[in-house]
Parts: sequence; C-alpha cells; structure tokens
Amino acid sequence: CKDIKPIKIAVFPGANHFTKRYPVLSWIQLINSNPQYCFTLFGSTMDKDICDNIRKHCPGNCINKCSIMSLSELYRELSTFQVIISGDTGPMHLAATLNKPQISIFGGTHPRLGFRPLNDKAIVLCADLPCQPCSLHGRVKCPEGHFNCMNSINPALLSSAIKKALSSWSLVIYNIKPMLINKWFRSEIESKKAVALCATTFLSIDHKIVLSRC
Repeated sequence: CKDIKPIKIAVFPGANHFTKRYPVLSWIQLINSNPQYCFTLFGSTMDKDICDNIRKHCPGNCINKCSIMSLSELYRELSTFQVIISGDTGPMHLAATLNKPQISIFGGTHPRLGFRPLNDKAIVLCADLPCQPCSLHGRVKCPEGHFNCMNSINPALLSSAIKKALSSWSLVIYNIKPMLINKWFRSEIESKKAVALCATTFLSIDHKIVLSRC
C-alpha cells in the first residue's frame, strides 16, 4: 500500500461458521494477484488467527486491523473504502448501510433465504449448487465434504467482481463457471421499464443474471 492514493478495499474474511468463510488460501491468492489495490483486513477477536495468517502471506499490499476498533470506529473507517468484501455475515449488513460498493460471497447459505445485502451497489456471488443452502446460518463443516460452494468462486472471479464493484454495478451472479468472456450484455431493468446496453468483460454463467443497475 505504497501508492499516495491507493484504491482501498476492506475485507472481512471471518465468520462464526466455517461454511460461510471464503478459504484463506483464496484470500491470499486474491490479494497477491492484485498489487494495484490496498487490502485491509477487519474482524473480531475470533477472526484474529485468520487475519494474521493472511497478512503473513501478503506483506506488500495488505494491512491487518482485525479486532482493534470499536463498532463506531469501524463504521467510520469503512466509509473511507472504495469496496467492502465479506461473506454472509453481520459486517455484510453493516457495509450495506453505507450504500457503498460491496461484494458478498455466499457459501453454505443462499441469498434466496432473504439475507442478501440491502444495497443497490452490492454484488452477490453464489455458486447456486444443488446442495445450497445446506443450512440457514452455516455449519462447522461441509456436509458433502467438497465445499464447492466456496471453492468454485475462485480468486479470478472475485478479481473480476472487484472491477465491477468499482464501476458501481449491482448484480446477483448465480451458477458461476471459472472462465471469462467478452460480450455485449443486454438486460431489461424492470423497475424503470428501460433497456440498458452495457459493454464489459463478463463472468460466464449458466443462465441466471439479475442486473438491477448499469
């Protein structure tokens, strides 16, 4: 984080339940593959080991501020970030109240259960597997033993989502496949009864995209 005015990205890697946590190795790969951003880790005392581990392997563009702030201090601090990334956790909803670009990663839970962030600048990533959701609030381990709900959301996909968040898109992305394609994407925005034509490098998915803002 040596740039004078870096793009600041807040990351909440922890969660009370294992199946809501994006894998530590994937966080490390994401941060190290995006040296143009300055990542800052946040969390509670329960998340300290996770944050310490990530910071240890990402010395160049990562700051660890886990468990050093009160809630009010954290809220003020988050207002200075361009993007906020978290799982399906309390910090996701805290970030939503700021109405800033955010990325929410759903693993063992699912946005259709009603817990997606109430933020028109949010990008929700969900693999939408047949085994999702495996629970309402998360589990201590993947009941299927593969954890594909999180493993299928690889760092390259998350990097692409960051670029879109910085452009203030609002998307719900389901049935993710690990590839990128260039395409023109046309979508009717029902709330405004309008049609928007957008050019972008887009995530390849099976069939479902909800584009609420362009």
